[in-house]
Amino acid sequence: MRFPSKPEELDLHERVLGGDPLAPTDIFGAFVDPLAAVLRSELGCRDEELMYDAAVDAVFAYLDAPEVYDRDRARLSTFLRRIATVRLVDRLRSTSRRREREENFRASVELRAEAPNVVMERAIEARELSKYVEAALPDGRDQEALKLILAGEGHTVRLAAVLGLGGLPADEQKLAVKRHRDRILKVLERMGEALDDDDP
Repeated sequence: MRFPSKPEELDLHERVLGGDPLAPTDIFGAFVDPLAAVLRSELGCRDEELMYDAAVDAVFAYLDAPEVYDRDRARLSTFLRRIATVRLVDRLRSTSRRREREENFRASVELRAEAPNVVMERAIEARELSKYVEAALPDGRDQEALKLILAGEGHTVRLAAVLGLGGLPADEQKLAVKRHRDRILKVLERMGEALDDDDP
């Protein structure tokens, strides 16, 4: 599997420049396989598909702008080999980056995925805890206010509405909401202490 001779290369190049409709097919037949073979031997690439694609890319790049090739600077085979080498390196980098992204994604999914028994234990603990909260705060309004507080809600108006304090003047509303909030958090604090005392 060898490249055409220098006169054969020049003849093919002239045919391409002259618009010979068969010249592109002859260029492919003359250069793709030798280019792939050179990539294999010079770069040690073992991925046949990547090598072949890089060789085809090089030929297409040449055929898209044959006037870029300067016959006085290098042989056509040398010109195509340089393009194919750059294309192969680009493809290898792209493949490597894609694999790295896939591995990172897989690792992050594996890190996030918890064992079913851990998920079940958490669900059981949450149900048990909610029973303690309902017992410590039997008023539904307190429970709704607690949900808002735990969600980070800090607006007096929202908490006042849930606690049934919406009709109070703004200043009184603010004080009343603060009192209820402090009371609810104190109840939770005492509940937490009681649970700690129950632990062996």
